[in-house]
Amino acid sequence: MLLIRIAKGNYNIDKTIRLTSYTTVDLGYSRLKNTNSKRGNIFKSPDDKESPKYSSLTRCVIKNGTLDGNYNPNKSCILRLCHAENILIKNVEFTDNYYSHHAELAGCRNVIFSNCKFCGQVSDLNVSSSEAIQIDILDCTHFCGFTSYDNTMNENITVKSCYFKNVCRGVGTHNYFKDLYQTDITISGCIFENITDCAISAVNFKNVSFKNNNYINCNYSVFWRDNGK
Repeated sequence: MLLIRIAKGNYNIDKTIRLTSYTTVDLGYSRLKNTNSKRGNIFKSPDDKESPKYSSLTRCVIKNGTLDGNYNPNKSCILRLCHAENILIKNVEFTDNYYSHHAELAGCRNVIFSNCKFCGQVSDLNVSSSEAIQIDILDCTHFCGFTSYDNTMNENITVKSCYFKNVCRGVGTHNYFKDLYQTDITISGCIFENITDCAISAVNFKNVSFKNNNYINCNYSVFWRDNGK
């Protein structure tokens, strides 16, 4: 594994950073702020070059720091992962996002968010459905900017010991296709506080475990829908 350790400080990110496989990014308790003048994330999986299934990014770790969306009006999510597997996001604070998601996954497998914080979001359900962590569908109408639209679904996604505060929705998805499921989704030991809509949006989820979560001042805790039949 390649280790990249960032010296502690505050950094403006005006161009999306592409992640690479077999790499650990230790943020060194720094703050990275999204200052892209156009559409752009702080971190993103590699450019899609017809990478089917989970073959674009593997064994990547991001830990120990703050990723600040900076309420950037470019409406881009902070972290965007596609065709990826074996990813760990640990001890990272995601903050101040604008009409998008703090983190977005499509076509991913074996992804863990551990001891992370998601807070601060400008959103309006009449305009967009902005989950802090969106577990999305790999389809061009829902996840633009990639080429291998093979409908690979997310599998084995774990969110544990995380804190969600002052966001529209916590974890989940609002998109679905018949007979396509997000499978093996575990959300445990999390706190959801001041959630405008729902803490967990479980649309076409299969094999799920939601346990030991604390819901404080949420419009409702779990929204469940199965449109696969």
